[in-house]
Amino acid sequence: MMTKSLKFRKRIFPAVLMAATALAAPGLSTSASADESLGDAIKNGKLILDMRLRNETVSQDGFANDASGLTLRTRLGYETADYYGFKFLAEFENTSNVDDEDYNNTVNGNGAYPVIADPDTTQLNRAQFTFTGVDGFAVIGGRQRINLGNQRFIGAVGWRQNEQTFDAIVVQNTMLENTTITYGYIDRVHRIFGEDHPDGKLHINAHAVNVDYKWAPLGTVTAYAYLLDVVDVPGLSTSTYGARVHGKYKQDDITFLWDGEYATQSDYADNPGEVDADFYSVNGGVAANGFTGKVGYDVLGGDGASSFQTPLATLHKWQGFADAFLTTPADGIQDLHGTVSWSKKDVGVLKSLKLAAWYHSFEGDTGGVDMGSEVDFLVAAGLGNGWSTSLKYADYSGEGFQADRQKLWVTLAYKY
Repeated sequence: MMTKSLKFRKRIFPAVLMAATALAAPGLSTSASADESLGDAIKNGKLILDMRLRNETVSQDGFANDASGLTLRTRLGYETADYYGFKFLAEFENTSNVDDEDYNNTVNGNGAYPVIADPDTTQLNRAQFTFTGVDGFAVIGGRQRINLGNQRFIGAVGWRQNEQTFDAIVVQNTMLENTTITYGYIDRVHRIFGEDHPDGKLHINAHAVNVDYKWAPLGTVTAYAYLLDVVDVPGLSTSTYGARVHGKYKQDDITFLWDGEYATQSDYADNPGEVDADFYSVNGGVAANGFTGKVGYDVLGGDGASSFQTPLATLHKWQGFADAFLTTPADGIQDLHGTVSWSKKDVGVLKSLKLAAWYHSFEGDTGGVDMGSEVDFLVAAGLGNGWSTSLKYADYSGEGFQADRQKLWVTLAYKY
């Protein structure tokens, strides 16, 4: 297996580097204007290149060995220009281990190491058409990236090297003033674990409806419904109905921020269990002179037998970067959290710079058990010409509820 992987990397790396050099050259950027012939639409399309080299290390109680993984993710694709309201896109994705595989990537059998969920994989990441030929109306069909709202329920999990994509059709209507109506039907989910993992893809029948209304006094008000019939894992089948309001108000040099959300969830389709759980979130903050401070309180309910679940979410965004709570515990979870950040453009030779720190305190929703705490840090910089870099650190202390763990990521990325 290692020999085969090494040979593949020797083939793929020169091709990737040649593509990066060619695409970065001046004069190759093309416009996406409407074209009368299909040939012109193809010729005047745009190339897609997205590369990310990342080293992740994990130290976790219960493992004699620390995990360390250096991986390169490359996405290469092409989108046509407009052809009578249609565009077509195809994109391939490859993730390759660059150094020794001293980690459990979920398919390599290295159970003596903690998990770094970035397996070697080559697959079709996106294959979609987009139709925008009618004013106020858009359709995207095929394998696609879906990020709905704040990605609390449906997201692409963009933090992992192999993102989550969906075989779906999404229809969006903006014909009503200040209103965006989105409906999506999802048939299959291609998960971060890749095609070689038994749970790398899920067959589902899912309906997602979002109605966003921009209301000046409050900001954006969203009502939603997510009906998930997870055929391959019936225990994850749920119906969720909820609403969210988020916005901001600027007074002189100070901007006030708010975000509130409530949802209720029950069992759906062939779920063999009984689910009756609520979710609510209250967040507020202020921003001034590049500094932002926020505090929030999120509750995913649980009664000791079942709990509020979000299996299609971008879970890395929630309950800390250490990913200690990718599945909501049966008792539910209360997350009291705060963050402080600073960002600025054009800092010395850098195009942008961001510094941020988070703190989370976790507790069971039922019984009040101490589920630990976490501190997270981020330094991210834009280098210009499509290049960026970041350093991120997470330290979760389980307080006996689950294993302590520390994670560090160092990333260099290029996007054309």
